[in-house]
Amino acid sequence: MDMLNDPALEDVVLIVDALDECKTKHSELLDFIFKSPSHIKWIVSSRNHCPDIGPRLRNATHTAKLCLEDIGSTICEAVDAYIRHKVDQLICEENYDDKLRYAVQHYLMSHANGTFLWVALVWKEPADPRVPRQHMLTKLTSFPAGLDQLYERMMEHIINSDDAGLCKQILVTVSVVYSPVTLKELISLVESLEEFDQDELKEIIGSCGSFLTLRKGVIYFVHQSAKEYLLDKASNQIVPSGTTDQHHTIFSRSLLVMSRSLRRDMYNLNHPGISIDDVRQPDPNPLASARYSCFYWVDHLSAAGRGIPGFSNNNTPKTSCHIRDLGKNKTPSTRRRYSVISKGFEAQESKIASLSTRVASLEEEVGRLSRGKKRKAIPNPNRRFMTLAEALVADNNIYEPNQATAETEAAEDVIEVGGVEEDESTNSEAEELPVARTRAGRAVKRSRGYWMACNSEPRSSN
Repeated sequence: MDMLNDPALEDVVLIVDALDECKTKHSELLDFIFKSPSHIKWIVSSRNHCPDIGPRLRNATHTAKLCLEDIGSTICEAVDAYIRHKVDQLICEENYDDKLRYAVQHYLMSHANGTFLWVALVWKEPADPRVPRQHMLTKLTSFPAGLDQLYERMMEHIINSDDAGLCKQILVTVSVVYSPVTLKELISLVESLEEFDQDELKEIIGSCGSFLTLRKGVIYFVHQSAKEYLLDKASNQIVPSGTTDQHHTIFSRSLLVMSRSLRRDMYNLNHPGISIDDVRQPDPNPLASARYSCFYWVDHLSAAGRGIPGFSNNNTPKTSCHIRDLGKNKTPSTRRRYSVISKGFEAQESKIASLSTRVASLEEEVGRLSRGKKRKAIPNPNRRFMTLAEALVADNNIYEPNQATAETEAAEDVIEVGGVEEDESTNSEAEELPVARTRAGRAVKRSRGYWMACNSEPRSSN
């Protein structure tokens, strides 16, 4: 913020693309944008499905809002201009005739549906110099319209390829990692890739359709929609066991990679007090393959644990063993630390198992009580007043308080609440008592002594 407040800055424009793909702290980024000085101009793009981004951008003052859905025709014109430019470029390079040029341009314009990404993905086919001229249009027309349909065709091509198994392992790994990985990091996370060198791995990644792209040795998705398609619509094809299992696989591989790579003084500093400015990274970097694992192994453990009931009856002991093995061949103090961590996982498993048993017991008790039919008796403090009121309504003699209390103790000494279940045979054998109703209409069972007393006592004469 201090840099943006520099008065020497003029006509500064900052661009934030795909804000919706920022999974964490995008609210803080928006706060920073809104608090920035007025001479700083921002261009922010985001998809509309994010409920906490769209409203804040729409409610911001001194802004020019542009919704691409409202200017669909303008977007289509821009896509058509892009297609004409690419076709003109291809015709100039390959010296194609006007008939082929028109056919290619017409097909792209009629199927793009205003989507730059679709054109960019499909264009790789006619731009490939290995495709003969006579087969170009046939290859091009085999691509369906729409991104999802295009992704589906790419997925079918991968499944039918010779490297289908490797491609699916690469796709699912790149789909669940928390940051883009390098070629060396990918090899360390996927066991079946250890036998390949980086050049061979680049060819395999090229076989993954157009889902992935490689920039400066780092693997990225060609677009966020490609990742969403794989996880939402093609997950059964690339990871039938579910992403939870894949998280645990990456966690296990990360522990193995760290156990092989980490050692004391990896950069040969020789002195622990050296300044960070004086540290020179060795070539090759001994941490190149373990960097991702060192940062994110615990995140994959957490993701694997969330999907395993009881934090896993099978994986937790295995996890503690992995961590304990990680401390082998280390100094005594390091071994003690790893041992403490592994015991922590074992204790956590025991605690969760105990809580699960307790919860099951409580659920059983609640179910038993909810099925109850018997009513439990508790003292009724208003029995005296209720007796007097009922006697007045029935025009009966009013007894002395002690007498009335004694005679009606069995009847009005309780109020009824839900209780536990009682055997039906006991109820059937119980003798039915006469029932009277109070002024409020509540049914009350009277003792036989009460009725006998009322019937035997003559009415007082006026």
